[in-house]
Amino acid sequence: TYLTREVTPYYPTNFDQTTFLFISYSFFENIKTYGILYALKHTELLATGVLFPIQATIFYFIFHASRFIALLPNLLWFIALQLTLFFTVKSITQKTSFAVIALGLLLCIHTPFITYGGGISDFRMDFIAFCLYGIVTSIIMQSNVFLYKKFSVLAAIFASLLVLFRTITSVYVITLVFLLFIWFIKKRDNVRLKNLFTASAVFICIIIPYLWFNKDTLYGYYVFNHMIGYDKVIRSIETGTTTFLSSLLFYPWSLLQNHFGKLSCAACILILLGMPRLQSIKLSLSEQSIFLILALITPLTILILDPSKSPVVGSILVVPMLWLVIWMRYYFYSPTKNLNIIASIILLLGIGYQYHSYQHKNNPEHYADLQAINKMYQAIGDTALANHLDIIRLSYNQVVDYLTPPGLTVWYYEHNKKLLHVEGKLGNAIFATDQNEVLKKISESNILILTNHPNQNHSAYPFNHDIISFQPVLEKYADTHLKVLSDYHFMGNDYKVFHA
Repeated sequence: TYLTREVTPYYPTNFDQTTFLFISYSFFENIKTYGILYALKHTELLATGVLFPIQATIFYFIFHASRFIALLPNLLWFIALQLTLFFTVKSITQKTSFAVIALGLLLCIHTPFITYGGGISDFRMDFIAFCLYGIVTSIIMQSNVFLYKKFSVLAAIFASLLVLFRTITSVYVITLVFLLFIWFIKKRDNVRLKNLFTASAVFICIIIPYLWFNKDTLYGYYVFNHMIGYDKVIRSIETGTTTFLSSLLFYPWSLLQNHFGKLSCAACILILLGMPRLQSIKLSLSEQSIFLILALITPLTILILDPSKSPVVGSILVVPMLWLVIWMRYYFYSPTKNLNIIASIILLLGIGYQYHSYQHKNNPEHYADLQAINKMYQAIGDTALANHLDIIRLSYNQVVDYLTPPGLTVWYYEHNKKLLHVEGKLGNAIFATDQNEVLKKISESNILILTNHPNQNHSAYPFNHDIISFQPVLEKYADTHLKVLSDYHFMGNDYKVFHA
């Protein structure tokens, strides 16, 4: 009921998921209309996570195309993570109490309920990557870090799935494997070397052809946009990482504040403080201890080096951190009689947190805003169909997540089962603009959405700053060349929609 009450009736928030939903719906409709071969050739699937829209499309055919069905795999992967973590911890420690603590800690984390993207109710690959990286970490722990061949190969298969769902994780996996190879060679651990080599071969056979085929797209997105282009400057302003120190501390702080949250941090402290005495500390760390440190430090280091920061991607660090807490309790400390009590408390806290979070409701003013956006989308789509517009050429003078071409397309499809063809003109990019470009793009538009306060939220996007000086030009053009469709008020601002 949480999804059907708070999420699916309204526009898809946070930019990225609108594009991903649009791709999945387009792929589904192309298969239905023209067949699978045509759909594969003419649908722009995601090089950054090819299995993501394909998975959603499979679920659409099993059930039906809707946002609820699109989000259903998130829940299933989260359940898979819970089961994997529980039974792996139980198998390694031979104690149910440790497994219950692990499950309770996982249920205490805030990641599923992040509101700015990447949570369980957000259609993007980050939540599945969080689950799959946790599953891979757990399987490698079960293998005693590649001591057992069966689990080593299983880890390679799930690592391949992880990369096919979230391509950037290939950098984490390959770097981690490289470090493990160095470690095993240094230790002359031939059994683990052989199993790691076998697992790597499986991984390479699945992943390398995919990465090679998409190398140009991946370079453009991850290297140029993230490392070279102007995007990284805008991202640094948005995330407040304009200094070396702020950039260095961003992900450790995000891990604790955004993903663990106060409850999960308190639960971890309870576990670590609830230990009776420190055993004689083992001077040499076990293979599993070193692996967990590498599984956390490797992606953390890579994320810190990436100048384009985002709190969403920090979720990949959550499960290795949970494992480290459990492992510290198990590895360094002797058993205690109150362990079962601690386990029960942690599990009850986790269940309670999950229940409380799913009861969340927006305030009445926000519901009114969302309903107004619904009415605007419906009116634009209905007007386009009534006027036989094959293509809606949409312009707007404010870059916000509720004014996007895929957002309109997705919402109208979900509520009317008609896939509109919407092209973005003015406002479809976050970068700076000039008067010639403004005039050119609005002259090409047949739908124009104007607000009097395009930068009311003090956005970091250059477009929202530049467009203010061109407001008189936009209003004059709209009054002269377009017709008023309707007026709306939402998100603390007035909007006027024009059509050709």
